[in-house]
Amino acid sequence: MQRVLVSAQGFGFGPAAKGAVVASLLRRDNPHIAIDFIGTGTAYELANTRRNIFQNVYDNRQRGMIEQRISDKYYDAVVSVMEPKIVLMAHIYKVPVVLIDSLYWFWDWRSERIDFLDNLPVQTLEDLAYIGQNTHPHEQQYLAHKYALISYLQACFDEEKASRNIEYIPHKKIVAPIVDASFAAAKKSDNNTAVLSFCGQFNPIVKPENVLDYCKLILGVTKDGFGEFLQNEENRLLIIGHPFVMKNLAEIIRQTGFPPVLCKHLNYRDYYETISSASAIVAPPSLTTFYESRAYDKPLIFLPEQHDGHWPNYRALTGHVENPEEIFPGQMLTPFIKHLQGMKESDITALYEHIADILHNENGAVFAALKQKYTAILAALAGRAYRKSLAEKQRLYFERCFSFPAARIDEITADMERLL
Repeated sequence: MQRVLVSAQGFGFGPAAKGAVVASLLRRDNPHIAIDFIGTGTAYELANTRRNIFQNVYDNRQRGMIEQRISDKYYDAVVSVMEPKIVLMAHIYKVPVVLIDSLYWFWDWRSERIDFLDNLPVQTLEDLAYIGQNTHPHEQQYLAHKYALISYLQACFDEEKASRNIEYIPHKKIVAPIVDASFAAAKKSDNNTAVLSFCGQFNPIVKPENVLDYCKLILGVTKDGFGEFLQNEENRLLIIGHPFVMKNLAEIIRQTGFPPVLCKHLNYRDYYETISSASAIVAPPSLTTFYESRAYDKPLIFLPEQHDGHWPNYRALTGHVENPEEIFPGQMLTPFIKHLQGMKESDITALYEHIADILHNENGAVFAALKQKYTAILAALAGRAYRKSLAEKQRLYFERCFSFPAARIDEITADMERLL
């Protein structure tokens, strides 16, 4: 029996979702293959809902056992979704490894550090420990690309960004957005339930209190808009997110005066079935969410930034659009906050400090501006004609931006079959 190990970075659900898509395609083409998963945080949580795809799902407490299996050649191949350490470990033990990266253009690889990185030995676990202690996480992504047999780069919607860092990636293949569109056939066109998604939200540098502050801000600035949305008796709203968020959301709804609505944590299948039948999606500017909205032809409203990657995502999406508000309704926090303006990417610590300030009325003008903007947007979202028009504008934009060649994601599994 052939065995494959999949690992994904634990930043939200996006990386693990991509790993699950690839694993699903591998199993489709080879039902007898055994696929294990190892990850931490949200990556582990998502993979744990895909037991029909993954034979075993391990968290980092079993990392020692996984290291032993890799060294023993128990696995015939390794697939990493932006999880660099597993790539380097597979390289050390000469196990074929491929890398999937949807943010290759985002990593900060400074030219003055390239020689240092290129000369780092990657031959033992001691070398791996040294790399973990003496390099930035972005630099570890560079090393992963250096040692992966193939790097699958998810196509970037921005031509200028698409070329960034490309020269540093030796064995690369551009692929189409990696999303699970298999539930699209089941979508219901008459459903009037909008989905407010807080996404995976947790990652190693976001504290629980940060997560709840973000939820308080979003419910506070959208409550009037969703109130108008729900005045149409046909419209409904479902709030989804991480189990921790759902556990605490009832109290936040009470505190903010948000309309009483259904709040649920969804497993993998329920999530995609919900998205496939939704009337609209309201979420932070996650690339995965954007691609999913296109795969299921749903209008997307952007919430403010949830972490440091969302402002660059939003800028890249709207930077070359003449009237961005017509295509991507929503409001980011960074334009309001002088400390964050002019930065390539917003610092996540500063972002949550300002969210706390806004909530404590130290920046009431920002709260009022956000509330006014979202009240207008969500009131418009109540109309079916507006939702249809917005989805069409976003579809045309997507098709125009993805006119350049990109391999189908099936090519990843075809390459894996050859490796195996």
